[in-house]
Amino acid sequence: MSVVNNIVELNASHIFKSTNRKLNKSTEKLSSGYQVNRAADDAASLSISEKMRSQIRRLNQAANNIEDGISLIKTADGAMAEMHAILGRERELLVKAANDVNSYDERVAIESEIEELHGELDKIFDETQFNSIYLFKGKDTITDGPDVNTVVNTYNDPTITNVTTKREIQWFDKNVTPTDTRDEIEFAEKVTFDDDYNEVETVNSVNDQGYTLYDVEQTYTSYKYTVSEKEVTEVKYTKQPDDSAYTRFVKPGKMVGNNGYINAKNEAGNLDLSCAMSQLGVMVDGVVVSLDLYKSGFPKTTTTENDDKVATTTFELNNGISIKQRIELDGDSYGISYEVVNNDTVDHDVKLRLAFDTLNTPTTASNPVNSNSTFTLATDLVSVDISATNAVDSALGDISDLYNTWDDSKVMDGEPIDKHTGVGYWWDTAVTAGTSLDVGGVDYGPITLLKDAYEVETTVTNTIDRETEQTDEVTTKTILPEYLNIQSGANSGERIPVRLYNLSLDELKFNVGTGNQVSAHHASNSLKHIDRVTKKISAIRSYYGAMQNRMEVSYNNDVNYSENLQSAESQIRDTDMAQEMLEHTKNSILSQATQSMMAQINSNSESVLSLLQ
Repeated sequence: MSVVNNIVELNASHIFKSTNRKLNKSTEKLSSGYQVNRAADDAASLSISEKMRSQIRRLNQAANNIEDGISLIKTADGAMAEMHAILGRERELLVKAANDVNSYDERVAIESEIEELHGELDKIFDETQFNSIYLFKGKDTITDGPDVNTVVNTYNDPTITNVTTKREIQWFDKNVTPTDTRDEIEFAEKVTFDDDYNEVETVNSVNDQGYTLYDVEQTYTSYKYTVSEKEVTEVKYTKQPDDSAYTRFVKPGKMVGNNGYINAKNEAGNLDLSCAMSQLGVMVDGVVVSLDLYKSGFPKTTTTENDDKVATTTFELNNGISIKQRIELDGDSYGISYEVVNNDTVDHDVKLRLAFDTLNTPTTASNPVNSNSTFTLATDLVSVDISATNAVDSALGDISDLYNTWDDSKVMDGEPIDKHTGVGYWWDTAVTAGTSLDVGGVDYGPITLLKDAYEVETTVTNTIDRETEQTDEVTTKTILPEYLNIQSGANSGERIPVRLYNLSLDELKFNVGTGNQVSAHHASNSLKHIDRVTKKISAIRSYYGAMQNRMEVSYNNDVNYSENLQSAESQIRDTDMAQEMLEHTKNSILSQATQSMMAQINSNSESVLSLLQ
């Protein structure tokens, strides 16, 4: 039995210490939840775990970055949605302005609203920010060019010729011979301007930093329209023959009508002398039967003969009296005669009164007034003689007065009439029963035309020459746009570049609605600029929409990647609690057993002391 070197005790002490170390480590793992708490636990696993933890943190931050990028894109898209709304309203206003029925005040109102809308477009460009970053002020860097090529072309449209011809009859004094004329007018040249702008971008390449370069072709086209107009007016005069339809008078049978009286007209129908027997009054035995036999309800019949040159109208009165009116055309004179037929069994005294409407205009009359004298009346176009046979009285006066009188109270002895001139004649006869009697009549004519008829042919020839000068200024260049990088991954170079555009009005070449642009012509031309800008804004919104979709996919990828790495890191670093509890229980039992054995060994040492007693 050895006391100095108690090997059994030393061995038990070593085992006790080793078991306690294991028990402490197990307790530490159970308390922390990690099976690797320090490098000494598992150096390789710790290195892998820390690398994974770093990657996970970077992925989570990248996901946050993407969410910020999506918010930026949503901000830009919202601003451009308002741009679209403004452009839609401007287009509506321009369509209204292109209508020529607008008044000046309406155009001023349209102009004012377009200017205010333009101001708001400029404000959106100038003030839209995200975290102090201006979204619509992207600056392009020109990497090649710009090269400018200007081409001027002139086009002449076919000459437009419009010819209009008008023919009419005009009357000229017989001592006047009109001559043909030709007048030429050249109008001042009318110059108008239009313009157009187009921009096309195509991908050039992707540089080492992953940025896309674009080839840009900008075409500014201006149009100058020059319109020259000339108008030639030619007037030709053709005298009509003396025996033409313009000088021949219509036959009585062709102008009887319902009232049985004449109107002196020429056969061409363009000369109405309005020489008419306006009223025929009848008085029988001192009683007025009718002031106007033509418009009365007495039965009447009309017959014609001699190729319609003679027309006879018979009026049947109630008291057995018939009045026959005969009108005969002889050359350029009319003869009017009246016959009274007494079909009654008693004698009758019949008076006739004829109100003769002469020329339907104020006329000049000559010759003294008496029962059968000749009146010569004239206008600037015609002169006519009127005389009667067997008349008991006659009068020259206002036709409206003659309509209502049986006497000569309105007679004017050789004075000019400045009203609607008429001539009145009175006949008085006694007609025995069963007989007829020619009362008398009127000779109307000759009708002398004081002027000659000419056919006037007016030809207007309008020629329009239009020249178009088209200037194309084509600028080509290669640009590197300004990009905003969204760090979308955990490692260097894993980013999404978002292009920043410049949407200033100058950059868009967008100036409709200013400087009298809302005239019908300019408004119509400006519509294409509205459409172009709307198309560009739509393309940019589509680009940002695609970028948002890309970012959402990238965000989902980062989140999934982080989750999977977290799971892998957990396998490496986290404690298997069940397994570790088994280990802890085992070490705890071994520690207690070792303590018990060490106590037993100590009791053996006490037995050595008993030997020394």
